[in-house]
Amino acid sequence: MFTIIKRDGKEQEFDTKRIFNAIYKAAQSTDGVADNEAHSIATLVTDKVTQKVKDGDSVDAIQDMVEKTLMASKYKGVASKYIEYRHDRDKARKAKTHEMFLSIVNAEANEVTTRKCKHVRRDSRRNDDEVCIRNHSTFCR
Repeated sequence: MFTIIKRDGKEQEFDTKRIFNAIYKAAQSTDGVADNEAHSIATLVTDKVTQKVKDGDSVDAIQDMVEKTLMASKYKGVASKYIEYRHDRDKARKAKTHEMFLSIVNAEANEVTTRKCKHVRRDSRRNDDEVCIRNHSTFCR
């Protein structure tokens, strides 16, 4: 079997079931495609794509192969559903990445994100807090 490159750069063994399932779901969501026909389409396209995959191909390259194979077939409706699903997943992936970025940028001060100032001393008037003797703030960054 082949090794493919995931979006995060990690290697993973090529799994034809993932292609089959994606095509099968696209076919099932297409009007006028019966369940047994959806299975046949998924099997046919998976077999064709599997013959083209090379060791070290990326997930995106494999998805492009699936799209092209579907578009070259008589199953344009299934291709459309597959492309639509892929687009929606890309948007969701980008939104999640953006959300993670914002959570890092807007992180509240905690032991990991805050470095204590080198000028800190214990405030004798307040036993529970440390204060920067250079009047920076409770914790300097």
